[in-house]
Amino acid sequence: MSEQPHSVFLPGLGFRSARGIGLAGPVTVTRENNQGLRVMYLASTDRGTELAFEVRDKDREGACMIGPVDNAWMRAIEVRLRDGAGELVPRSQRLGQSFGMGMHQYGFYRADVPFEPLPLDAERVTLELRGPLGEWDVALDLVPLAQAAAVFQTPVGAEQERRGISVKVVGMAITDANTVLEIEASALPPVRILAVGARVIRNDDDRLVLIDEHGRRLEEIPSSELSRPDRADGSHTVAMFPALPDDARTLTLVVPGMVIKEGDEMLELELPVTEPMQARFGPYPVRIASAKISDDVRPGPGEPPRHGVEVRFGSAGWYDEGRVLHPDRIRVGEIERSCGWGRGRDPEFLTLNVELPEGTSAPSVTLLEPVVKVRGPWEIAFSRP
Repeated sequence: MSEQPHSVFLPGLGFRSARGIGLAGPVTVTRENNQGLRVMYLASTDRGTELAFEVRDKDREGACMIGPVDNAWMRAIEVRLRDGAGELVPRSQRLGQSFGMGMHQYGFYRADVPFEPLPLDAERVTLELRGPLGEWDVALDLVPLAQAAAVFQTPVGAEQERRGISVKVVGMAITDANTVLEIEASALPPVRILAVGARVIRNDDDRLVLIDEHGRRLEEIPSSELSRPDRADGSHTVAMFPALPDDARTLTLVVPGMVIKEGDEMLELELPVTEPMQARFGPYPVRIASAKISDDVRPGPGEPPRHGVEVRFGSAGWYDEGRVLHPDRIRVGEIERSCGWGRGRDPEFLTLNVELPEGTSAPSVTLLEPVVKVRGPWEIAFSRP
């Protein structure tokens, strides 16, 4: 049996197979009109070609800061990747993409765009950007990932099972400044792991901790990139910690909680709900502050009000070490949507909404598949390589 390829740690991405190609480091192109584009990373393995870039444009950034924020222009941006022969590289149908404005490492606009895998002998590709941010053609020279990333993963394989959920430290990488762990969680159906720790960016209560044999605690360094799961089901994640003390040899990873879906429970609400009420979403207690048809449904920041259903939803406490965060989906009549939500003035309630055709009504709304936070801790002991 042939030896499995090693994994390498790639900043901004996490762990990837060393059998791949990518950039030796970020590539930056600037222009005289105070514009710039930086390719943060490109890595191509058997899972796909993952590319992220940021754009600096002070004029557009200033217009966004004085508001109101208009996201419509982002839909006109075209991102393409051409191989060395000038052929377009197809977009990946497996990996997700993201675009957004905000405070990033280099520019105010960032895009994470996936493409199909490149041949392992590819030496150059060209990133093409067209649209409101200008026209850019950025040539990118590629090298084997084993050269681009000097930090290889050391296998660990330690795990602990609790409440039917197993958490495993797959491996670790030690850089000059950080200790990085690859973590995997698994459970028997119908439980589905959505996140190890927290769903998006972990706060203090969700943060993972490393403890050495001397009792010293190293708290996870929050990262919106590395905390993002590598897989759609969230069963894999990467956690970054400060550098280990030289005399730390035995370590324990503490995972305080998990986010899961564990069944197909539903909660039907007759409309309207005008007074606060308590209910059970599966076995979990929840609170409904209100539920109504409204002409003031706002699908996203800066979006104009729309016609639809609005539900103000909150947890009512713990049940068997779990509590509901929010429903995964909402159904109104024949319309079923993934759950969109935001926080209003009352931090204890989420505002859930579903846009409906103008003028339509509905007798009820059904919340589907509760997303549940489960208390730990899982404590996985292992030795430093």
